[in-house]
Amino acid sequence: QNLVPLALPRGQKLFCELCRGPATLRCGSCAVTYYCDVEHQSADWVSIHEKICQLLIPLRTTLPFYNSEEERKHGREQKLRREVREIFFLKANTKMPFQLRCIR
Repeated sequence: QNLVPLALPRGQKLFCELCRGPATLRCGSCAVTYYCDVEHQSADWVSIHEKICQLLIPLRTTLPFYNSEEERKHGREQKLRREVREIFFLKANTKMPFQLRCIR
């Protein structure tokens, strides 16, 4: 059995990420952000979404439902390993102005 953390309740309206107007488009990659038109989708992509899109995918990923304590422990360990890998990946692939200032 799986749980979907960001499943939308039936009848809930979707809003554009930029203008908060009614949304009709969804990012095809992460499936988390919504837009009212292609212009707003493009504007968001150029400004920030391109950088964070892949980080949003786990938000829509179905979570496993663990029946036993052993399964839960194993799941927590796997999640921790993924999070550590993501942290190191982000540190290696982003500029960190705060840390650069500390070096000076």
